[in-house]
Amino acid sequence: MKRRLGLWAGTVLILASGGAQAALFDRGGGMIYDSTLNLTWLADVNYAHSSGYAAAHAGGSTSNGTYIDAGGQMGWHAAQTWADGLVYGGFDDWRLPTINPNDGTCTALGAYGCSGGEISHLFVVDLGEKAFEPVYQQSGDTPQQIANQALFLHLARDGNGIASFWTGTAYPGNANLAYYFNATQAGQDFQSANFGGAYAMAVRVGDVAAVPEPRALALMLAGLGLLGLIGRRGLRP
Repeated sequence: MKRRLGLWAGTVLILASGGAQAALFDRGGGMIYDSTLNLTWLADVNYAHSSGYAAAHAGGSTSNGTYIDAGGQMGWHAAQTWADGLVYGGFDDWRLPTINPNDGTCTALGAYGCSGGEISHLFVVDLGEKAFEPVYQQSGDTPQQIANQALFLHLARDGNGIASFWTGTAYPGNANLAYYFNATQAGQDFQSANFGGAYAMAVRVGDVAAVPEPRALALMLAGLGLLGLIGRRGLRP
């Protein structure tokens, strides 16, 4: 009997752990938590536009990366300024996501389907984007990836998807170049930081929720209860 209880407790704890390690959680208030990378994403991938920020700050120059279009496209320096100054959900540590320029999950920079960076992991792993396929095309996507896509707003802006996002990763040794992620082809590369045709996503490190997922918490408490029962039985003469 004791052995059976031990097996049941172990199983419950494994299930609780598995539930807690699922990829994306909707934390409410327009924030999505990635428990794999310990990041919180802003659910609106074009919040600079939806919030009215882009329209209010439209203008600037394509010669120095400060250009902002009312639709949300902007230069790299403008994107950094927006993300770094963003206050949302009571947090002020938002920033642009990063990629890995030496990503070992793909053959080379400029390759497609890389998943070793923050934004590439989100699109390729969590959202199911494939090389030369817009993220909103769901052919071959798992049910979980399709459900993950529904957590985000404006992935398919104007029916065509958002072409590319700036990252916070600068090109080493050249202030005029910065890395971007192409969200309609699952590709990553660098380009002129002054280019005004990319969008900006916001991300921050850490979770915004103070409590575990309800299912994971219930399973964990059940597991601890079983372990306590086993302990009490073990103390009986």
